[in-house]
Amino acid sequence: MGTSNSVSSRVSRYRRESVSSDDHVFAGANTDTLIGLPYRTQVHFAGEGLTAHAELWFASLNDAFPDFEITGFSVAGNAALQSFAGTRGNRYQVEMTDDLTSSNSWVTVTDILSLPESPFSVELSITNEPSFESSFYRMKRIR
Repeated sequence: MGTSNSVSSRVSRYRRESVSSDDHVFAGANTDTLIGLPYRTQVHFAGEGLTAHAELWFASLNDAFPDFEITGFSVAGNAALQSFAGTRGNRYQVEMTDDLTSSNSWVTVTDILSLPESPFSVELSITNEPSFESSFYRMKRIR
């Protein structure tokens, strides 16, 4: 009977092999490096762990999808400001949904037909959103 370390090692090896053998599979963030306090309370992320977790995923996604790089996101009052670096002249869209269970629920909230400069910031009004806390945003390059 194996130990949890040997199981973890086999799972990690399988993940690495899956990433290297399929162009549609990405490595993601290695959150296994966030061990103990101040990152976790037993198995759950807490405090500094939530921030470190987000930063690892942020870096991982920017590395995996080089069409643009999210350089910042902030909320002040009734507006959110998303900043990104992309290729001038390319088309980008910001979409929003409050229902991740439906693939057809995404609504375009900003359509940048031709990126005028990079980096670029998009202001997203959140005054008319039913609940900003349960809204999800995504950004994509339109080819």
